[in-house]
Amino acid sequence: MKLIIILISVLLGLQFIVSSDIKLNCNKNNEKQLDEVIQNLYLFGAPDRQYPTVKKDMKKFCSDNEKYQKFIKEYGIKCKKGLSKQVLGLMMYSVAKHSTGICKSNQRTNEFLNIGNCGNTAKNDTIKCWKNLIKAVDSISYNTNNKLKIPLICCNYYVLKTCSQKSYESRPNQCNSKAIDGHEKLLNAFALDTLKLLCSEYNEDNDKCDKIISQTGVSKLKVLPKSPIVPFIKILEELD
Repeated sequence: MKLIIILISVLLGLQFIVSSDIKLNCNKNNEKQLDEVIQNLYLFGAPDRQYPTVKKDMKKFCSDNEKYQKFIKEYGIKCKKGLSKQVLGLMMYSVAKHSTGICKSNQRTNEFLNIGNCGNTAKNDTIKCWKNLIKAVDSISYNTNNKLKIPLICCNYYVLKTCSQKSYESRPNQCNSKAIDGHEKLLNAFALDTLKLLCSEYNEDNDKCDKIISQTGVSKLKVLPKSPIVPFIKILEELD
């Protein structure tokens, strides 16, 4: 797996050659920034960021997304190494592909706008799904079986997908079939490349997750971070 990640990192490397003017000290404040940025990128988990529903809102939305991606790339380059750096790079590669599509193509822009009302209406429920993932990843970080950590993260992401889909399906007045399909594509666009790389045989199409999901455990967090990225990076660094 590591060899595959290294090869992908080489292919992605051209994206990271030119450094930006972002000032990073690789401290707790920057880690907190990363946490907030990831939350804002993953719209379904962001209480303070709405899905755009009209074209005039897309300019700011796309500009903000570009800033978020730039920060995460720089954070990966300057503050991380090995597996965590490579996975952050792959995550941003996926997000950048999606953002380029919805920000540059009129057809993709319109498709994205058409799922906005559904996403905003379901936001309270999808945020609960997001928080459940945060708790799950934190609890997995304490699992003593290192071989199960990545599979459990994969399986709990699928739980997030199912939870979110149920949130949309429960609102037929705001979420038609196209909107529901659009949100599923959004969830895949943000994570599919990383899932394909890390999850191997643990995918949505077999029952292997059913056999291990009970080993997720219970979170020890008293205050939740805004995203699962910090405990996820902790796990990657332990496994590297």
